[in-house]
Amino acid sequence: MKIFLDSYGCTLNQADASIIRGILRKHKFVSLNEADAVIVNSCGVKLTTEDKILSAIERYKSLGKLVIVAGCLPRINPKRMAALNIVLVDSNSLERLPDALKAKRGTFFSSEKHANKIQLAHEQDDSPTAVVEISEGCLGACAFCGTKNARGHLTSYSKRDVVNYARSLIRSGKKEILITSQDTGAYGVDIGSSLPELINGVTSIPGDFLVRVGMTNPNFVLTDLKEFKKMYENEKVYKFAHIPIQSGSDRILRLMNRVGTARDFEKIVKELRKIPDITIATDIIVGFSGETDADFAKTVALIKKTKPEIVNVSRFTPRPGTRASFMKQMPSETSKRRSLALSRVCRKITTSSLKKYVGVKMRVLVTGKAKDGKTLARAPNYRQVILDR
Repeated sequence: MKIFLDSYGCTLNQADASIIRGILRKHKFVSLNEADAVIVNSCGVKLTTEDKILSAIERYKSLGKLVIVAGCLPRINPKRMAALNIVLVDSNSLERLPDALKAKRGTFFSSEKHANKIQLAHEQDDSPTAVVEISEGCLGACAFCGTKNARGHLTSYSKRDVVNYARSLIRSGKKEILITSQDTGAYGVDIGSSLPELINGVTSIPGDFLVRVGMTNPNFVLTDLKEFKKMYENEKVYKFAHIPIQSGSDRILRLMNRVGTARDFEKIVKELRKIPDITIATDIIVGFSGETDADFAKTVALIKKTKPEIVNVSRFTPRPGTRASFMKQMPSETSKRRSLALSRVCRKITTSSLKKYVGVKMRVLVTGKAKDGKTLARAPNYRQVILDR
């Protein structure tokens, strides 16, 4: 069968996309026009993404394509997905995709048990970059997060399996390894290991390559800040730390059911800034239920004080089945105004941080080509570089 794969969302979903291609490698992946079937590897973190995916699904149905939806949406919004009368496959059941291609409309392939995805078939593309998923699920219970309903509780893959898979990728010519999970910092808590221990194993593999460590929640960084700092200092690890704080107000963090405080984030940033030229990235949600002007002012103050080079600003939208969906929602005009205000602050910080690179020569890792033909690369601190050739 000829298949078109339409994938959305985070790096974790990119890892699942390689599994989808691996499991269905006997089939041919083609353009939409050529395809008999469409597999949508879905994301439901934000309502805007969900709406975009639903519009795409309706389009594929109108073209007469067999549509299968995998990824997070089947569990994040099961009622809305069931109404589409298509085949659904949750993130724990990707190995059932061959059956899904033959299933009746309305069938839902679902499992409460995590598959050991690191041992499933993978099909990587021909780029120098590969994604390595190290665990499934998380240990958090954030009030706003629908992904927890899709991915479940933490299951870490063994260090041996992860390192062996990374070794096979490096031997095949991969130069950039993206370590990912729902929360990389939680890795190993359930199996007596840790993220720094795992990264030490991956970076011990012979070869010329770089590792990017994915999102790590602050509470896990603080379990052993010294070891985490040492991990980022490794010459094979990008000097890039993605540590989401979500709000600068401790009151809002408690409403979000987040673990930790704004001061914890300040402590982590202060320590990691000792690493020369490190890039700090974080995530902020504005307009969360109950956020006052004073709470928002604390968030702005935290960003101005810590100066993260990258800030992913999101306007809060409630997700089905989450605790936050039952809270009183803020007017959209307020969250929009706060999002614009914070984004202006962040752009100033980013612009200022980039000026120091004018005229600087550095070694970069070439990762691919842009649509206009220019060469894309990454600096040692994971900043995007565009080469005009």
